[in-house]
Amino acid sequence: MPFRSIIILTFVFNWLCGTTQAQIVNKQYLAVQGGAIDFSSKWLNNPTPHNKRMSAFSQIEYGYPISKYLTPYTQIALGHIKNMGPDFQAEFGSDFERIGFGMILNPNNGKFFLSEKPKMVEPYGLIGYNIDIINQNHRAGFNSMISSVCFGVGCWIPIADKLNIGYRYTWNQKLGQDYRTFNQHTLGFLIQLED
Repeated sequence: MPFRSIIILTFVFNWLCGTTQAQIVNKQYLAVQGGAIDFSSKWLNNPTPHNKRMSAFSQIEYGYPISKYLTPYTQIALGHIKNMGPDFQAEFGSDFERIGFGMILNPNNGKFFLSEKPKMVEPYGLIGYNIDIINQNHRAGFNSMISSVCFGVGCWIPIADKLNIGYRYTWNQKLGQDYRTFNQHTLGFLIQLED
């Protein structure tokens, strides 16, 4: 989603929700998310894929802040890869399971602008580590368990008390020769678990 669209959505949601403010920093949360994985962008430098289909996933994420700037997170995801790469037949796909963990970095204590009052958007950066089990990898002689390091940015936008909607982009760098680097786009809802 383009950055300009996120800003427009921010003001629309805040207009609809009145004085609702982002209050995610320093709060435990549970996020329910879904998204798409893209292996085929040219700048990823992956082997030429058979197709450019996006792969889908769903995940649950839990975060527990340790300071006003740092929030460790853990996530569990399920999905289906529709583009397995040149080592597989074009129509071949695979289910996968993921366990991930990392750290969310909250700049400026969660405010988008230095003078922003009230907070209408909470931007953040993140770094994480994923372990994926790709069930059909063995068909090409690969290990089913693979891993990647992810770097990303995102933002949360309040839509109701303790309820937020958000977008996240991550670059997932492969850590072995039996996997591919990929882009991941995630949309979801975040529920605050404390006042």
